[in-house]
Amino acid sequence: MHYYRLVRVDGPQRSWEAETTTYFDSLDDADQREIVAFHWRPDRRSPLTEPHLHLGPGARVGYERLHRAHIPTGQITIQDVLLLAINDLGVDPLIDRETALQTRTETRA
Repeated sequence: MHYYRLVRVDGPQRSWEAETTTYFDSLDDADQREIVAFHWRPDRRSPLTEPHLHLGPGARVGYERLHRAHIPTGQITIQDVLLLAINDLGVDPLIDRETALQTRTETRA
């Protein structure tokens, strides 16, 4: 789940832009065990404010302490999570791959 806020942008092209404020995204296996979760909560209510990921039991890593670890990442987008699911975890996309890649390109511009 990504949370956004709208920010006014100066310039003739766009007057508003969506800015990510927090996210909690996860991918689960068929048995609903978490494989990977991406977290970022930069407010002071969380002891860890940097973007990070968790490898859950569904990842089948086999090292118990790694399931509790906060593995540092850069900030990610929901498109990054969806493309991970499609490209690396074998999830069938609802749209064709070419459209998905175009969507990612547009969000990075």
